[in-house]
Amino acid sequence: MGRAVVCLAGLLMAAAAAPAQAQTCQSSAPSVNKPGFRDHQVVAFSVAPSPGGAAFPDEMRACVWRAFQAWNAANAATALDVVFVPGHGGVVVRYDERDGLLPERAAGAWQEVGRGDDGALEQADVWLSPDRRLIDSCEAVTKVVLHELGHMHGLADAHGHGAPTVMNQPVEKNDRSGRMPLTPTACDAAQAVVASRVVGERWIRAGRPAWTPYGRLAAAVWR
Repeated sequence: MGRAVVCLAGLLMAAAAAPAQAQTCQSSAPSVNKPGFRDHQVVAFSVAPSPGGAAFPDEMRACVWRAFQAWNAANAATALDVVFVPGHGGVVVRYDERDGLLPERAAGAWQEVGRGDDGALEQADVWLSPDRRLIDSCEAVTKVVLHELGHMHGLADAHGHGAPTVMNQPVEKNDRSGRMPLTPTACDAAQAVVASRVVGERWIRAGRPAWTPYGRLAAAVWR
């Protein structure tokens, strides 16, 4: 099993993003930085109370499920065959600051729980901040979960280009400028295939290196 790693969607002050430009898939796709799920993998997902016992908001459940369904559709289009189904284990989403480990102005994070011997991700947690100064809409919750699921598929944060991708950095509260789509793009889905079929093999050949616990911050800009 890999060591735990947290990738945070941080909220930093920054200038507005550059206008979207027509780009090829190769230049606009997010990069792959670790093994994702394996091909032909069924992953259970659920929402759960916070460790302190606070219930997951009922009005946000459908917003979370929408993100899993969107990745199901994207994976079906590439024949990656990673399918998310309601159930226990797998990916668990909580509405909580994770005992203070989410830094100030961080909207979301994901943490590895377990990987298989082949390097594929098998279990993970998603943490959504309850800070309504950052996100307070259903669409924003969906986008944060889409983004964190992108990391679980092996994708890195997108930097320096304006093409649509769920791995983009939002620049306003609730991503009002619309830099993050409500479904993974064809490029996002294509890179998930790479993470499943190529990077995992490289990870094995490299001796199954562990990821640094509470690793690098990813600057996703929400205001």
